[in-house]
Amino acid sequence: MTTPGLGRLERVDVRTIWRHEAHDFTPWLATQESISLLADALEIELVPTSREVRVGDYRADLICEDDHDRLVLIENQFGSTDHSHLGQIMTYAAGLDAGTVIWIAESFRPEHRAAIAWLNKHTDDSLNFFGIKIEAWRIGTSPPAPRFNIIEQPNSYLKATASVREGGTSETKQRQHEYWQALATKLDAARNGIRPTKPQPQHWMSFYPFSDSRFTMSSIVNSTRNELRIDVNVRGEFAKSNFADLAAQRDAIEAELQATLSWEEKPGQKESRISLSLPDTDWTDNADRARQLEWFVKILPLLKKVLAPRVAKIRDPEGDETLAEDEGG
Repeated sequence: MTTPGLGRLERVDVRTIWRHEAHDFTPWLATQESISLLADALEIELVPTSREVRVGDYRADLICEDDHDRLVLIENQFGSTDHSHLGQIMTYAAGLDAGTVIWIAESFRPEHRAAIAWLNKHTDDSLNFFGIKIEAWRIGTSPPAPRFNIIEQPNSYLKATASVREGGTSETKQRQHEYWQALATKLDAARNGIRPTKPQPQHWMSFYPFSDSRFTMSSIVNSTRNELRIDVNVRGEFAKSNFADLAAQRDAIEAELQATLSWEEKPGQKESRISLSLPDTDWTDNADRARQLEWFVKILPLLKKVLAPRVAKIRDPEGDETLAEDEGG
């Protein structure tokens, strides 16, 4: 038996990829494609909302939201961790009322690993701290690939993810996971430009079809209303203004889609939503699954086609620096 030629995995200095943490690494991480790599490593959903957010006289590197709309603070640091950044992180977390704190660095000093472990031990499950080591690797002459190596994480998080891996979910959760896996497979085969996040045992699956992370999409199965739904979520500091920009084009959008959408501003909430539903549909009906999945496969790229050019033209009002401004809209 002949052993095929194998490449050698080589570590790459991250500074050859991102020369400067604030000017290169943070803008790279702030894109949805990049933040998804971190989200996959942590097995959570992350949606970037803004960067360089002012907290008193200082600015936090990056702010995201998780799948429960809780604020996630990400602080980046090249080199080894230091006391200054630890103090900044605590200040930002308190000022922003963060639910999750992610500290990314090239290396972690033992005392800072111990500090993160201590914080996780002495805080409840509503507050989580992660220590993440940023690395880059390649094989031969291949392009370098980033890797987020988890150094420290909450004990409760470990138990929760272990439960999922070991199948410790309800029958409904297992069926949800199977359903989204089937949809992900169909979308991959369709090659229609719609890439889902990793299927999870939950009633929704997320998509990031727009270059602008203020706008995302989700596929939903709703047993209570017996319907399928696709949501276009508008998030961020200027969600209401951005939603209004799209709502002003409602007639043209619906005419192009040849469908009536639901427009929900959601006053008092952090986001607004535009949605399209398939009523009288039971997602647990296996005999009807093929039709349901085909509906998602058809409508998701159609929504992207109609909305993407309009989303690209939307600008935030003047204020703190946002992702859309950083990425040129």
